[in-house]
Amino acid sequence: KRKALESLISKVLKEKRLLIEDYSFWPNDSTTHFYIASPIYYAGEIVSSVAVFEIKPSAINNIMKNKEVVNGLGKTGEVYLVGPDSLMRSESRFLTKSVLRVTLNSESVRNAFNSAEGTHLTTDYRGVQTLSSYSRLTIPDLNWVIIAEIDKREAMRPVYKLANEIVFLSIFITLFLFVAAYIISRTIAGPIIE
Repeated sequence: KRKALESLISKVLKEKRLLIEDYSFWPNDSTTHFYIASPIYYAGEIVSSVAVFEIKPSAINNIMKNKEVVNGLGKTGEVYLVGPDSLMRSESRFLTKSVLRVTLNSESVRNAFNSAEGTHLTTDYRGVQTLSSYSRLTIPDLNWVIIAEIDKREAMRPVYKLANEIVFLSIFITLFLFVAAYIISRTIAGPIIE
């Protein structure tokens, strides 16, 4: 751990800019580590020291794993981060201890790493049909993508409900027009027939 921090500090001193160190496991340590290091300038020109901040995975997970239904992703939706090694960088809503342990090779991940962004129906890492939106994050030193998914059934429920209401309304209007046309034609045709 100490050698990795020393390496990060020397890199910041050399490049004289803020650096972000992607998640990593260190020997004899089962936790993941994510660091941001920034030079501190003395008199505006000379780097006097380096500030290193460790960001715990729980801090990122608190942002990413919003379980409230009002977040727009319902009961089955989730947002997660993926690194260039196709490993999760945030906890899954459905799998515990998934950071740097769950490999994702979905179409959304591949598209996002190919500098695309978009939305499509696909199968997610659980094998479930989802509506998936994806994009690459533009954070210096990090090559991550962000994926937002919701199960297709839950996402399409309002669409199917609206389609059913339109069909019912169309049938009702058709029957109403048929009855109205029948009554009007009988009213007009009755005197002529007599």
